[in-house]
Amino acid sequence: MSEFVDVKTEDLAGVGLDWAIGQIEKPAGLRLDLFKSGELDGLYMKDEDFGEVIYSPSVYWGHGGPLVTSRVTTLCSPREGYWWSHAHGFLGERLGEGDTALIAVCRAVVASEIGETVAIPATLIEGE
Repeated sequence: MSEFVDVKTEDLAGVGLDWAIGQIEKPAGLRLDLFKSGELDGLYMKDEDFGEVIYSPSVYWGHGGPLVTSRVTTLCSPREGYWWSHAHGFLGERLGEGDTALIAVCRAVVASEIGETVAIPATLIEGE
């Protein structure tokens, strides 16, 4: 994972978006695992009750939901299949958009903390 590629925050999705949130939230034991075949498996974190679990804040409300209460100032769905969110962070108030509420929230949080472009490990982009 030594090579990184710049990705627009508005284009982040899947494991790349989850990785960016992991860099901000720093859950205990967060790590990237690869299958023995070299295929991307996913991000894992340590859970007090369940041991190691897949970390996916852009999909699982148990991981991404707390971002709504801790960082999000607005979350709206003006039509089906489109969500937008504002989050406040180090860089101020920023907008995130997506097909789901959690994708919009995660993109807003990344934009407000890291910026409009994020350096992502190349293996995460190639794995999508």
